[in-house]
Amino acid sequence: MKARIRLTILLIVYGIAGSLVTSQSQNAAGPTQWKRYSLGKGAFSVLFPEKPTEEFKASPPTLTLPIDLYVTSVATSEGIFVAQYSLLGDLAEKWREDTNETFYNGLWDGISSSINKQMEDRGLPHKTVVQQRQKTTFSGQDGREIIFTLGPLKGRLLMTRVGRHAFAAVVMRTEQGTVEDQERFLNSFTINPTLVKPVKAS
Repeated sequence: MKARIRLTILLIVYGIAGSLVTSQSQNAAGPTQWKRYSLGKGAFSVLFPEKPTEEFKASPPTLTLPIDLYVTSVATSEGIFVAQYSLLGDLAEKWREDTNETFYNGLWDGISSSINKQMEDRGLPHKTVVQQRQKTTFSGQDGREIIFTLGPLKGRLLMTRVGRHAFAAVVMRTEQGTVEDQERFLNSFTINPTLVKPVKAS
């Protein structure tokens, strides 16, 4: 089971980290107008400051636990905005609740390592540094939040998994970016209600 989770995490990391590093190298223009986009074949919607680029990565047929990835990103002078939906195989429905912690920790460790490696390969001195990690609610679901930096960029990652559906949203602000735009993006993330379960009252 742990081996399957590690492999799943590596594939998800490939999606998020690849978008982050690729976006950083772009000559980004400033934002135009915030607009809501329905993405991941309707799995979620979110506000973006510009028309995003969506990339689909189909699961390799050899995987024991299939995973299809939908990665959407925009880079502007204010920051990098990435939203991702991961459709896991049926086995993910049987994961215990405590597996979520393994999933989230492994996801971040993989993202961090991947970004750091790509920074090193490009001769850049930046590395991810965690400022805070905590439990949170993301689009009405229990999840995790990680606040981090990458050189001059200020990052915030939100993650949640419900059964075989995993979602993540990342913002990395430049010095020109605002907290208001960061929150506008993250707070607008809306998971299709047909895919999720209500959060139980405490």
